[in-house]
Parts: sequence; C-alpha cells; structure tokens
Amino acid sequence: MATLTHHNPQTHSLSRLPLRPKPRAFSARVKMSLQESAPSLAVVGVTGAVGQEFLSVLSDRDFPYSSVKMLASKRSAGKRVAFDGREYTVEELTAESFDGVDIALFSAGGSISKEFGPRAAERGTIVVDNSSAFRMVEGVPLVIPEVNPEAMKGIKVGNGKGALIANPNCSTIICLMAVTPLHHHAKGLPRLNEVEVWLTSVENIQNQVYELLLPRRDERVRLRLCGLCTKNLSSSHSYGKRVFEMLKEVEDVHSKGVFEVVAGPPAIAVAVERPLPNTIVGQENILERAWEHLMDAGTGMMGLYGMGGVGKTTLLEQINNKFIEHPVDGVEIVIFVVVSSELRVEMIQDAIAEKLGFLREDWKQKEKSQKVTDLYARMKTMKFVLLLDDIWKEVDLKEIGVPFPARENGCKVVFTTRSREVCGQMRVDDPMEVKCLESNEAWDLFRSNVGKITLESHPDILGLFKSYLFESLRRNQY
Repeated sequence: MATLTHHNPQTHSLSRLPLRPKPRAFSARVKMSLQESAPSLAVVGVTGAVGQEFLSVLSDRDFPYSSVKMLASKRSAGKRVAFDGREYTVEELTAESFDGVDIALFSAGGSISKEFGPRAAERGTIVVDNSSAFRMVEGVPLVIPEVNPEAMKGIKVGNGKGALIANPNCSTIICLMAVTPLHHHAKGLPRLNEVEVWLTSVENIQNQVYELLLPRRDERVRLRLCGLCTKNLSSSHSYGKRVFEMLKEVEDVHSKGVFEVVAGPPAIAVAVERPLPNTIVGQENILERAWEHLMDAGTGMMGLYGMGGVGKTTLLEQINNKFIEHPVDGVEIVIFVVVSSELRVEMIQDAIAEKLGFLREDWKQKEKSQKVTDLYARMKTMKFVLLLDDIWKEVDLKEIGVPFPARENGCKVVFTTRSREVCGQMRVDDPMEVKCLESNEAWDLFRSNVGKITLESHPDILGLFKSYLFESLRRNQY
C-alpha cells in the first residue's frame, strides 16, 4: 500500500496552493511537502512520461500533501516508484482507488479518463485531467492556472464535492501563456477600422457560401460525378461556374486578412473639420438650440429647413465641427455628405464608405445591393452621426444601407433642405427653421465681408445694399 495515513478534511482553496517553484538557496534542504493538514493526492498513469513529470513538478514546487497514491494499469501494478525521497508501490486503478482522495491528476489517455474521471468525482475527488476527454464538455472548466484561474471558482479541496477540471494540450498552453499578457494589454481597445471592414467581408462571403451550398446538394453530387448523371448540363455548368467564382472571392478575402496591428486606442477626432467663413453673424442662438435639440436622447432625426442662402450649410458645418471641439461620449464617427438636387444613392454610399475606410478599388467593383449590405453590417454596430446637406426630396436610409437612427442605438441623422414638406417625408415633425438675418445683422455681415475701404469708396453703396436687403426680405415674406 502506497498510502500514508495522515489526513485531515480541512478545506483548502485550489487557487491558494503554491503554483510556482520557490527559489532555493542550497541544493540540500528539508522537504516540507508532507503535511498532516494538506490534501491527499493520487496520480493516475504514474508510470508514463507525463505521470513522472507530475511527480517531478509536485516535488519541485513543494506541493503540500498528506498522502499520495500511485495508480496505473493492472500491467504496471506492483512496480516501485520513487517520490520525494520515498518509494511507493504502484496500485491497479479501480473505482475504489479514489476513496479518501482529494485531488487526482490524470494522464492515462482519454478512454481511462472518461471511465474513471466521473467515478472519482462522484466519490468527492477533484480530477485534473490532462487528456482531451473533457476539453469540450460543457460545464467542465478548461483551465490554465496562469491564464484563467477564475474558471475554477467554487471548486474547493476538502469540502467533499468532487469536480472535473480539464486543461488544453501542451502547444495551446504554451501559446496562451505568451498571448495572454498581450490580450490583457489590449483589452478594451477597439479593432482598427480596416480590420472591421475585413471582418465584414468575411461575414458577407460566408453568407454567400451558405446560400450557394445549402439548397443545391443535388448539384454538388452531380459535380462529383463529373456531370455523368445530370439531365441538365447547362444548369450544372452554371452552378460549377458560380462555385469557381466563389472560391476566387474566398481566396481574395483570405489574402487581405493579414494585419500587423489589429487593435488600437480609439481616434480622438471622430469628425473631419469643415472650413468655415471667417465671420459668422446671427447664428449663435440657432446653433445653440440646434445642438441642444440634437443632444436630446429622444432625437434621432433632425431637420433644418429654410430658403436658399440663409446659412443652412454653414449651420450644419458648425454642428460637424462642434463634435471635434466638444466630443460626445459614445459617438464613434461623424459623416458629412453633400447631397444636392440630383439625389444619387451610390454617390452617398461612396461618400459614407470612404469615411468608414472601405478600400476604394474593392468598393468600386461592388454592386449597389452589395454596398447596402456592407454599409449596414458595418454601421449597425456603431454609434454614428450622419449629416446630409441640401436634400431636395426624401432620402431612403434603407436604400443606402444606413440603420435608422433611434433612441436604442444612439445614432443620429441631421439634414438641411429648402422644403418643410421634405422634413415631413423624413419623419421629422418638429424641424427647425433657419431664417434670414435681421436687417442689422445683415448689415454687419455685409460690412464685415466688403470692408471699410470699399464701403467708403462710393456714396451709393449703402443705398444699393438697403434696396437689395428690402427686396430680399419682401421675397422671403411672400
């Protein structure tokens, strides 16, 4: 019998047991591993290479234990094994071997683990399995102590409750030991935009492959038979051609998925600054009201309307720049697009795509419908602000691929138009009117733009300006 009799059911936490070797000052030392209050151990597969390594690590790390069983197959039973300055007799592995055992280290192959691991756990033993038997079993923690010790939360030594704990294979452990510090360093950093774009491409191509494969099992069978059993050669040829083209697309997407850097701190500037006139007169109040209204959580769509030349574009550009001067929490991107009287959906798509970082050459080759899919897939996960300048009729956001702004997604769309009717078509019931300047404000703006020297160069300039101002106000009124 290879069991030492000292055992105390005192509760221990696995996370508190020493995991690293202690520094040694001398080669000769007094071993402190054998302790009455420590857990009892069993090593399954002790005569194998990994079993021997178990013993070596336990000894090197002074892992505390009150007793230890050396377990192996019937063929190895009776052999002698040295451990921690003592010799032990190897016992044949049976279900009863785990009576009174707190921790069992398994490395005897998947079939042995599947047979005896659950039996040991039922007897109150915590099983740490080195095989692949439980790595993908739901409810069994897959643990690397230096990576995710929290996965063992709730598993305690000595409380009479057994458990199964799996560990990855050796190469995975080595890789994750190196990668985990990098992961912790990058935690919370968003993926770079070009990576997001590539992931969107992967998702799209995956959906296309599924659509191609799922409903056409009969066609794939015919292709494997080189068309000998098909009654419609044209159909099989067409399907084969589509498969070939899809493979080329997959290869193209795969070749672009190489990035030296995949994540980084978010960019501070979410908007591109728009150049503004040196002097802006009479828009302080409406800018303040527009910004306050836009920042309201209930505002998803906002419309600014007024006659031509009253400063709607300047107001929208000021709103754009305000996102740079006063960053809004959560807003990831602000996109400014000039629409004009000739509404061209693809032009709007291209402008948005450029801001989002889609590759120009790849983007140009896409069909309009594919652009819709790509834009929506990218923007549905973003908190964006879309500024549409000078729209003359309703802009269908769905046709472009832009998710509709709502309180739930925090996105916003602001547009300018000459028509209040267009505001209604865009589902804005409370648009803001941008009015003409008051006469004194108009005079201040005119004087600022023209300059004192020019104003004083001819006595009729003031009279002509007043006549023009009166006519402008009359037209605006009627």
